[in-house]
Amino acid sequence: TISSSSIDERDATSMLLSLALASEMAMKKDKIGRGSTNERGGRGRRRRRGGGKDGKERTIRENNNNMEITTQRSRRYPSSSSSSSSSSSSSSSSNWNQYWVDAERRKQKDRAKLQEEMGRSKLQDHFDIAKRSGKMFPVQTEMASSVSAVSFPSLMVESLDGHTFDLRDAVTAGDDGKPTLVCFYGSAMAMTFGSQWESSPVAAKLNFYQISLNEGWLAGILKPLTKFNLKRSVAASQHGRFCNVYTTIDSQRGKLNMINKITLYSFLIDKRGKVRWRSSGAPEEAELNIAEKFAEKLMAEK
Repeated sequence: TISSSSIDERDATSMLLSLALASEMAMKKDKIGRGSTNERGGRGRRRRRGGGKDGKERTIRENNNNMEITTQRSRRYPSSSSSSSSSSSSSSSSNWNQYWVDAERRKQKDRAKLQEEMGRSKLQDHFDIAKRSGKMFPVQTEMASSVSAVSFPSLMVESLDGHTFDLRDAVTAGDDGKPTLVCFYGSAMAMTFGSQWESSPVAAKLNFYQISLNEGWLAGILKPLTKFNLKRSVAASQHGRFCNVYTTIDSQRGKLNMINKITLYSFLIDKRGKVRWRSSGAPEEAELNIAEKFAEKLMAEK
């Protein structure tokens, strides 16, 4: 005998199998329907593009024609962008090369200056004072032109009457359009050399400035004592134009070529601030006469 429970299990199993087969058949039909739809859509797109093989050939011909037209135009009318790009690239490369040439030139100049400074010593400066009366170069018998002359650099100074100003501004402004004579003192010996300029006819005709250079940290500490002694030794009428500097002036020394730090340097400057003539050390009689002659020429210039 077969129990009723076993019959119910068989019926349930058969029902599940029939449902699985039905769902599988439905999925297959759905895939077939989608494939046919895609195929019909692809045929439609091919028809719209140009009808299969004929459309492809027509598209190829059109592309070839467009390429030929573009090539002819480029041959007939060369693009300005290519020429401009080539010119810009050549100019940029030339500028780049010039930059490195200038950099190398500056490097060699700085190296030569450093070697010159390292080659000198305090003893050499004192030797120039003792053996050459502070002379660093021969007497200059020619006056530099206004075109080739260097400009007097900016330099902040403090006068004995308490005023602080830029010496370059005082030189270019001038009183009554007169040229200027500037003497730099690096030591007490240099001040004795400068006394000859102070008593010369050149100083009486021009604006005459005397600058005492007090460089180094010790000079800053001794500043009150230095000013006190200078006020006692310098005439009161000269306190407005006798000035002190309490900082290093390496940049100004380089521009004015003041190698020796303790000797006297004298500069004859025109109304435009150009250094037209210079001297070093104790002035000789010939130098005083030359400076007076050049001063008259500068006063005559407009």
